Amino acid sequence: MDKSIRIGHIALSFHEASALEVAKILQSYGHEVSFKSASHEAAFDMLKKGKSIYWLRHGCRPATKST
Repeated sequence: MDKSIRIGHIALSFHEASALEVAKILQSYGHEVSFKSASHEAAFDMLKKGKSIYWLRHGCRPATKST
């Protein structure tokens, strides 16, 4: 099973800080974590296309698979 996860986040410092905290939790479960920051529009586009998970203030939303 692939245990790598990409966290996409909006390119603002408080979003980056949240992404880093989420990464700590994922890494404690053995996941390899990478990051991709982008503008608001581009970050949500990455999520929509299934290229990242995205940490929101209301929780973590897994990316859906593109069809």
